[in-house]
Amino acid sequence: LLQTAANPYVVVLGPAESAAKRISIMGICNKVAGVLAPIVLGAILFTSGDNLLETVEALSGAEKAAALDELAERVINPYLVMMGILILLGIWIYFSSLPEVDADAEDEELAKTNLSKKSIFQFPHIFLGTLALFLYVGVEVIAGDTIINYANESHGIPLDEAKFFASFTLGAMILGYVIGIFT
Repeated sequence: LLQTAANPYVVVLGPAESAAKRISIMGICNKVAGVLAPIVLGAILFTSGDNLLETVEALSGAEKAAALDELAERVINPYLVMMGILILLGIWIYFSSLPEVDADAEDEELAKTNLSKKSIFQFPHIFLGTLALFLYVGVEVIAGDTIINYANESHGIPLDEAKFFASFTLGAMILGYVIGIFT
């Protein structure tokens, strides 16, 4: 939703010729946050992750459930902090002086045609763009979320090392964005 809402705004903020560069720069900022997040959260949640797994697997019944509950509770505070930051960011954006998108500059014939449209399916570029973003984000999330387990379970790489692999994956995506800007 964020990319679907932000990308058109980023496109109209400057000359059309450099719109792809602005979107790529926005993507780089997004990926930098994606690189840092697993490192920070991994440091908070999974200090000595391999020992934690061995300890939890050695437990049985109620002890195992209590240990898993304790691990789940570690996630609450980082997410509360992120929620607070996002609320403050939303308030800042609401009160900021971002320029309005000028829909009046739209071609009159196109504007008349669009008035009769009642469904998103009548705007194929919007529907297909949203679908493309949905699929892209899905691939991105799958790559970041599965690489740690893949490294650990398929290749025996300890979790203390594998926890950085999601950041490496997003780092490679950043490299792709930078190459896209210059090409």
